[in-house]
Amino acid sequence: MDNLFNQISTFLNISLPQEIMNAFDNSIYLKHKNDFLIRLLSFEEATEVYSYLNEEVNISEVFPLWTDDNSNYVGVYMFGSLTGRVCFINHEEIDLSPVYPNVQTLIKILLENPESDWYELPKYYPRSKEHTDELQLKQDVQAIKELTNLLKNPELDDEKRTQYLFSIMSLTPYTQLHEIIPLLEDSDMWIQERAAEILGFHRYVPAREKLDWVKEHGQYNGKMAAELALKKIRMELKN
Repeated sequence: MDNLFNQISTFLNISLPQEIMNAFDNSIYLKHKNDFLIRLLSFEEATEVYSYLNEEVNISEVFPLWTDDNSNYVGVYMFGSLTGRVCFINHEEIDLSPVYPNVQTLIKILLENPESDWYELPKYYPRSKEHTDELQLKQDVQAIKELTNLLKNPELDDEKRTQYLFSIMSLTPYTQLHEIIPLLEDSDMWIQERAAEILGFHRYVPAREKLDWVKEHGQYNGKMAAELALKKIRMELKN
């Protein structure tokens, strides 16, 4: 494992954060697909996927560490505003927004759900209202601020903008969901769709009026997502 980290550090030309190094102290992290339904990648495999991510979405912060051997991967943010957070890399639709705050949380979830498939695993993000980890919440809000500042770069390309906004929406706590509502009018259909999905996940009643607008006037992806979100909000109002 030390050798893998040395290779990654050299490849990325960085010193890996201690929190990531500490996450792999326990030998349980080295387990293979027979134990977890995912396995640790070799360095050669990982760099191939890393290069693909760089070409497709111009994201250099995420380094893939595991795979389910169905062209899906688990990556870790090795530097930048989201350092330490874990994302899924789906080969069909790339979304690098955080799913877990750190590797330790991922492994804990895997241990608690050893038979669960990739997509069945409980996710940490988006956070439910019941999440009360104040330290993590503070770190998430700080990451949102940093990502929001990166969005102001006039040279930011569309792919990177989409990924930053995906991450911001994923990290946004319930108390700040009003900041997502304007994204329902975004010209990027994927962002409009994701905003509707996130607001629907939270069953966020104040977004109902704007979701009604998207259902009628939004782009195809947005209309479908808005309709599903409104159904969830109606269920919330009935309870």
